[in-house]
Amino acid sequence: MDDHPTILLIEDELQLRANLQILLQSAGYQVTTAANGAEGLQQLREQPFDLVITDLVMPGVDGFQVMDDLRDHSPETVVVAMTGYASTESAIQALRKGAYDYLTKPLDVDLMYSVVARAMEKVRLQKDLQRSLAEVQAREEQLLKAHNELEQRVEERTAALAQANAALVEQIAERQRMEDELLKVRKIESLGVFAAGIAHDFNNLLTGILGYISLAQVVARIDAKVIAYLSEAEQACQRATALTQQLLTFAKGGAPVRHTVSMVELLKESVGFALRGANVRGDIQMAADLWPVDVDAGQMSQVVHNVVLNAVQAMPGGGTIEVRAENIAFEADAPFPLVEGQYVQITLQDYGCGIPKEVLSNIFDPYFTTKAEGSGLGLATAYAIVTKHDGYITVTSEVGLGTTVVIYLPASQHALVSAQPRPLIPLSGSGRILVMDDEEVIRNLLRELLETLGYTVECVQDGAEAVAVYQCAQAAGQPFAMVILDYTIPGGMGGLETLHRLRAIDPQVKALISSGYANNPVMADWAYYGFRGVVAKPYTMAQLQETLHNVLSGASGEC
Repeated sequence: MDDHPTILLIEDELQLRANLQILLQSAGYQVTTAANGAEGLQQLREQPFDLVITDLVMPGVDGFQVMDDLRDHSPETVVVAMTGYASTESAIQALRKGAYDYLTKPLDVDLMYSVVARAMEKVRLQKDLQRSLAEVQAREEQLLKAHNELEQRVEERTAALAQANAALVEQIAERQRMEDELLKVRKIESLGVFAAGIAHDFNNLLTGILGYISLAQVVARIDAKVIAYLSEAEQACQRATALTQQLLTFAKGGAPVRHTVSMVELLKESVGFALRGANVRGDIQMAADLWPVDVDAGQMSQVVHNVVLNAVQAMPGGGTIEVRAENIAFEADAPFPLVEGQYVQITLQDYGCGIPKEVLSNIFDPYFTTKAEGSGLGLATAYAIVTKHDGYITVTSEVGLGTTVVIYLPASQHALVSAQPRPLIPLSGSGRILVMDDEEVIRNLLRELLETLGYTVECVQDGAEAVAVYQCAQAAGQPFAMVILDYTIPGGMGGLETLHRLRAIDPQVKALISSGYANNPVMADWAYYGFRGVVAKPYTMAQLQETLHNVLSGASGEC
């Protein structure tokens, strides 16, 4: 499929059409819009589109008529219908008319991305099928010609057929490898929506727990014993947060927050942490000129930790795990699905019990494990993270001899930047802050945290109320210095749309985006969407104040 798949969006509501165009374009799609069915049909006459997203109920030519026309003139075009919650029958009718799927209004952004991605996958498969049929037809014509010349060129043609057969066998083997790789990706993606939902709810709960622990630490700052207990509780919450990060690895639409880093220190720290308290020694050797890489350091540490932990469990009697890192360059004919270029190769080898050959192909499957106490998420998480970093991970193993895991990561084109010491941020502030969150416990917590820090706080539960309160404050000459917006408001206006409305009132509005869906596109690229910073749930009082301080002082904010 093209680098920028094309979408025709037919929607008569201007604001929704504009918002959807922005969201789809941010996901890499080339979007053309039409304000009604007639305009949409005219666009379809002028050029083909990979996908058509059409509202069903529109004045004049409606979505059903658009689908009827496509069925007659372009039956291969994939269609996704949009309808309201009260229009289930319309959605069913659209499916009967050939729509691939449907979306209900108000739209769930994550679900929309998922439906569009699956629709585009169908488009890709259709195009692959058409190409395959053309290849088959061409092959049949070649065979027919060979048959006509068979008596004169028996020996020559026999050799040619043998060569063609060898090429065909190789193509089949390559296709099988690609299908196996695709199957792995689909198994992981199938957990996306489920895992993201659990992680979101869990992060909301952890936000309340971690936030109130921060408040309790302030109140009990003179009691050393209580402070020690609270610190232990805070560390337990941070470990629970790491668990939600594993779940979020499977979520669709997620993107690593990459920085240019050296794998030297990252490998030393991650391996050392994973081996802490174990009877296994780490033998680490790395190239002196090891290239830097562009990675999410937290996620890549998780990959190394998961692989090393597997190695430790494979050597209950103790032993050594060898860790090697070196530079490598691949040409266009690389033995792995990697583009031509420079890579950092990381090899982790243990001498444990090994993995039986019959289950080796399943080790990256979510929830697959051969250990009674295993979760089956360790290597599945590693595979998902490495893939999202445009890398590749392989495993070879022999029973009784051990296992070798090799990770390939694209080398960075940027130079390493020395980390600057972070300035001490005072736990105090001033100014009026507007908080929007649908969870009452989060609103109450933020009020307590922010008022303890010295801010004046007003809380609302959805976007419409936030816009109204902000507008009244502007009119009264008491503007808000900052707005904290929850990304997802079930049944109401979420953070992204609320920011669009606020910027229409005040183009200089300072807004933070906050969500338990820490891996969604807006959280990963908040500046692109107009936010001044991001507050990923859960967070402590210190993390929240650092972000507020940075944004209010003119720097970017992220915690």
